[in-house]
Amino acid sequence: LDAEIATVLGGGLPDAESAEALTYTKMVVDESLRMHPPIWIFPRAAVEADTLGGYGIEPGSSILLSPLVSHHNPRHWENPLAFDPYRFTPQAIKERPRMAYLPFGSGPRQCVGNFMALLELRIIVAMVNQRFRISRIPGTELRYGSPVISLRPLKDVMVTVTPRERSTATD
Repeated sequence: LDAEIATVLGGGLPDAESAEALTYTKMVVDESLRMHPPIWIFPRAAVEADTLGGYGIEPGSSILLSPLVSHHNPRHWENPLAFDPYRFTPQAIKERPRMAYLPFGSGPRQCVGNFMALLELRIIVAMVNQRFRISRIPGTELRYGSPVISLRPLKDVMVTVTPRERSTATD
């Protein structure tokens, strides 16, 4: 991540064009969203009769979809609890079922802010990474609880923030 950001941005500020060149950064963002989707569950209504997991679904039935569960399904994700950005290479994406990854939903009710959010995330990750090294404090654990709409940590997320040296005129 450090090398890509340094090479692509050269110490400058990212913009929409340079953000597109941050391919590994995008993979890191996608893997982060796989591990911790912004919305952990959302409802959908069955349009017609169907069968899901051997259960009959009647038209109009409410179905709850969980990106959190889908994103950790070992049938689609090898070692699902490990952080591995290479799950999002173009080849890996082609080989995976389309609905195995849906951090913003899918279809006509997919989040309209999807593409803007992904662009913003790449830019934010690049800008923060240029200025700071952030690492979780060893021995601390990230656990979720009390899910309402979005997942929230049970306790504070303890990190160390170390400023990086900057050597550009844009400081």
